[in-house]
Amino acid sequence: MRAAEEEAVRRGCTDMTVSTYTFQAPRLHQGLGFRERGRVEGVPGGHHDVYFHKSIGASAPSEV
Repeated sequence: MRAAEEEAVRRGCTDMTVSTYTFQAPRLHQGLGFRERGRVEGVPGGHHDVYFHKSIGASAPSEV
């Protein structure tokens, strides 16, 4: 994930978004500085699809 972030910054990106299921890696993304922005219920097994956002790069706006 860090390599993807570095490449995104190199290409001039200012934001990253990622989706993961609750049975996969939401804690990993939180630990990397992503903030949860939404979740969709209804994944089989009682899980959710969780959406995360992170501002990146020197010109990235600060999180509010």
